[in-house]
Amino acid sequence: ALRLDSACLPALLLYAAFLHRARKDVDGAAAVYRRGAALEVPSGALLSKYATFLKMALDDTNGAQAVHERAVEASPTSGDVLGAAAVFYHGSRMDLDRAAGLYARAVEADGFNVNTLSNYGLFLAEVRADHVGAERMYTRALDLDPTHANAAYNYAVLLDSGKKDKAGAERWYRACIDVQPTHSYALYNLAVLLQEQRPQEAAEEIMELLRRAVEANPRDPVTQVDYGCFLVRRAVFFFCGARRHAPAHHHPRRLQCHR
Repeated sequence: ALRLDSACLPALLLYAAFLHRARKDVDGAAAVYRRGAALEVPSGALLSKYATFLKMALDDTNGAQAVHERAVEASPTSGDVLGAAAVFYHGSRMDLDRAAGLYARAVEADGFNVNTLSNYGLFLAEVRADHVGAERMYTRALDLDPTHANAAYNYAVLLDSGKKDKAGAERWYRACIDVQPTHSYALYNLAVLLQEQRPQEAAEEIMELLRRAVEANPRDPVTQVDYGCFLVRRAVFFFCGARRHAPAHHHPRRLQCHR
């Protein structure tokens, strides 16, 4: 049996993650997290991971909220703990005022946490429509880590849709794809942007981007429909061009021999 005290918390977290991710033993991981959460002086980091586990693995939203609150109480100045709780209230509880307060505290506690900066930028852009504040968070995140795919993608979306800076959006979509070549949304959005900006000269790249987006996420009906429509338009374009340069019945029919 695993003997627990506060000194072995890093090993405990690794063990719980191993059971969950590698062994797919959700019950075993839950048991380890519960033992860690029952320590006399629990770790905010462990409680935060446990809360995320409860929501993601067990879909226990109420349990996750209770444990997130315990984590924040145990580690009120931890950027990781505050940031994880903010994401929970933002995405799962839709308690946006609580999320805003936690994001602000997380950034104040740790202004070098790229994940928190990126998530706060997304919150400011989507929830508060604060494009200036969102851009500030994204640029801080990307100054720290230019290869952070989510920050690059979210910043590209802000530039594309919010600020109408198409050149900047293209740059950051491409940066995201360089880091994560199977990022289906970045592939799709870049294809749409190129269709808007230079449909003829970028036609081959647009077709390749849509193909890759479908390959990366074959269950996305929007991408599939747009790819199909693009192929039809290209086929019609070539067909009409061929008709203009080839009078009717000018060329003999080509026959196929069956062997």
